[in-house]
Order: sequence, then structure tokens, then C-alpha cells
Amino acid sequence: MTAAGERVTKKTKRAAEEKKSRARSHFRAPRKQFVRRQGWLRQALLRKTKIEESGRQDPLKYFTLCGAEALDVLYLASQGVLDFDGRGYPGVVFCEADSDCLADIISRLGRTLHYFPDRLENVVLDVQNPFNAEFERLIAFDIFNLDFSGVCFPRRDAPYSQTLQVLTKIISLQGVVEADFDLFVTFRAERSRENATALQELKRNMKENFGRHTGIRDSFSGRHGDIDRLLKRDYPRFLLATFPKLILRYGNDKNYRVAWDDGYMYKSSYRDRNTGHQRWYHIVKFLFTFDFEPASSGILQTGPIRSETLAESYVDAVTHAILLEVTDVDCRLRGDAGLKRELKLEVEQLLHATTPDSAAGSQASDSPNLA
Repeated sequence: MTAAGERVTKKTKRAAEEKKSRARSHFRAPRKQFVRRQGWLRQALLRKTKIEESGRQDPLKYFTLCGAEALDVLYLASQGVLDFDGRGYPGVVFCEADSDCLADIISRLGRTLHYFPDRLENVVLDVQNPFNAEFERLIAFDIFNLDFSGVCFPRRDAPYSQTLQVLTKIISLQGVVEADFDLFVTFRAERSRENATALQELKRNMKENFGRHTGIRDSFSGRHGDIDRLLKRDYPRFLLATFPKLILRYGNDKNYRVAWDDGYMYKSSYRDRNTGHQRWYHIVKFLFTFDFEPASSGILQTGPIRSETLAESYVDAVTHAILLEVTDVDCRLRGDAGLKRELKLEVEQLLHATTPDSAAGSQASDSPNLA
């Protein structure tokens, strides 16, 4: 290899290590653990209770984009949400395209119900993808935890981004089998990287709702002011105020009553490799609950038909989402050294927890199909 080639190789390796280090730091941060504890755990426990009350015996099924250390899986298992059988996590399915990260996850989790060594967009959307049929066979899941690493509306995508297509496809597949579930979604809110056309369409979509529902219009203006000014001055808040409406609409169209009862935001940063400057953005998190509304049965219709019930619940849900007080995690942790220590300790305990034995780990790596 030439000297120039060696320099390129070293630079590539260094960039990969820096990216991996940033990811570790992000997933281990107290603010991230705060959301696991206050948000994901609370909603996951409610889902588990509903499953147990229904009399279902099989484990809660959990689909995740967990990252190399799989801290969400380890934490939810430590709190009794996810089953651990000594060899692994029989209700867990994960998706990871990076081979190094994939190997780390397998080593940490051992046997799982399944995994997909590809990008989520390919697995869910590409019918020619070898994993697509298997993903659809595994439906339904009780919880999807989609912690996306990028923005919701990438500039390279059409306004109807692949991210949105993944979400709508998942909602549609779950609706076919009439399954109740929870959906946790995490995005980076960084307007300079977003598709400007998509943001204008999102704004226009909200304005159309204002025209049809004066209650939604009045709730929005009272809570957030003018939508044009909100987009210009506070993009993270704009996304938190408008994106839930899309999910509520998609769910409603597939006969779901959807609720957005919990949301989080916090700041993060990275160093621009071209300029060397520190660039700031926000992480925004949404926790949705989907309850399927069955069609009325019987010859005599004594109550409202499903379409009327869903239409009423949709307007109520959008209004509630607009008025929701999202938790600013930075503000919540600022000055609370004791809580930060607790959260750091929880993460350290997860990182040093006993992992499945090496035999289970090697079995997990043989084939993604572990059902």
C-alpha cells in the first residue's frame, strides 16, 4: 500500500472510531437514561400489564434499533418488561446494518427471537429484500422502539421520506392483524439537514386542519403562537407540535385510536469535520400508544359506528398532542446532581451486567432466525 493509501486508511479508521465513540457517549448519557426510566419504562410496563390481563402467555415482543450496547434491552429486561431466559432475550428483534455494531449486539444479547443485518428502510420497504418477508411474518410486535440516528425529513429524500414510509408501513402491517402496540420514535431535529419542501408541506397540512377544526386552530395558536414564526424561530418545538399529527392521522386511517401522551427533547452537538466548528441540534422523542378500534358486529347497531368513533377520537388526540407539555430533559437535570448520579450508576450497572454465556452468543451469530 502506498503512503497516501495508508493515510486514507488511517483517516477512515479514525473517523469510524470517532463515530463509535460519539454513539457510546450518546447512549450512555444521563439524559438518555432519563428517557429510558421516565418514558420508555413507564409505557412499556403499561403494555406488559395489558398483555398479562389479556391472558396471553408468550413474551412481550419488542423491536428495536438498539445500538451496539443494547442498553434499552438490558434496562427493560432488568425492570421485568422483557424476558431473559439465561441464554438471551426470546421476545427481542433488532435491526443493525453495521457489521461491527451487529457483532457487539449479538455478543451482548446472546440469543434473540430474530435480527436483521440490514438498514431498517431496506427490510421494511423493499419487497425484493431477502429479509422483507421474514419481517412481515414476525408481525405483530407489542413495542417498536425506533431510535433513528438522523433527521425525519433528510434533504436527499423526497418530502415523503423513507423514515415516514417505514412508520406508515409498520402501522399498516400491525393494523392488518388488529394488534395494539406502542411506538417510540426518536429523531434528530436539525433544520439545516431537513428537506425544506417536506417542512412546508407539514406546515400546510397543519393549516388545513386549522381550517377544518377551529378547536385545533385555537389550541395551536394559544399554545405555540403563529405556525410560520414557530418554524422560523424554534424548529425543534415546531417538529414536536406538528409531527404527532401525521402519526395520529396514519393510525386513524388504519382504524387505530392513537394517543401521544409523552415527549422529550434535549440538546446535543458534534464537531463539523469540514469547518471544525461545534454544531448544535436537538434530539426529540415521541411515545405513541395504538389501540385498534374493532368494527361493530351484529345486525343491530346500538352505538356509534367505527368511523364516527375514530373521527371524534382523532380530533381529541390532535388537540391533546398540541397542548402536551414536552419534557425538556436538560432543564430537568440542570442542577440535580443527585439524579444525574443515579442515572449514571444505572448505566454503569447495565454495562457490567452478566451477559449470556459464550455458547448462546455463538449460536446467535450462526443465523438471524432464532425463533
